Amino acid sequence: MPLRINLLLLWLCVAPLLRAQAFEGAITLRVQSDQQNGELELLLSPKGIRADFKGTSAFTIVLPRDSTNAYRLDTKAKTYREIDLQEQRRLSSSIGKLEKFEVEKFGKEKILNVMCHHFVLKSAKRTIEVWTAESLVDSTTLTRLADAGALIGISPNAVEVMQKENLNGFPLKVIASEPAASARIEAKRITRKSFKPSLFEVPKSFQDVDSKAEVN
Repeated sequence: MPLRINLLLLWLCVAPLLRAQAFEGAITLRVQSDQQNGELELLLSPKGIRADFKGTSAFTIVLPRDSTNAYRLDTKAKTYREIDLQEQRRLSSSIGKLEKFEVEKFGKEKILNVMCHHFVLKSAKRTIEVWTAESLVDSTTLTRLADAGALIGISPNAVEVMQKENLNGFPLKVIASEPAASARIEAKRITRKSFKPSLFEVPKSFQDVDSKAEVN
């Protein structure tokens, strides 16, 4: 898979329920790559998951708590597009089988005073250096984040390798490179807070892009 900030290419299938997690709050990350530069704010809550990206391009993704779909919002046009995560899982799994990763572990280090697993995933196509904070998310939430394309620079099969190697957790820092591209994502802030349920829902005033196209 080409290295790009696939913030809105949905990667893995979603678990039917989002389990309660130790961390509820916002993680703000700086994104720097050949294709995208900006800031990603990720809201994690038992109510759902929300990703807001501002930069070269802008987008919002919401994953309601009990939904097996994700929704990409266009806040300017007040439209949304429904994404079938299970179908994305099937597609990305078939593609991911072609890329095999080797793992090199470096122990634990702190990022923003949070203890992380530090390791490198290396394939014939690319190298991904990662620092994951297990205290911030459980394995189910990690999978949902991958479903939403919020694990920037990390492909679905890379997530599977991480889980098999017990390297779970939210990636607070990622340095990814391949011959034609590179990307660096690093957490700037971690803030514990609670959120209104409406932040993880599609606003009622928004129209489905597909149904709108059918009408036109």
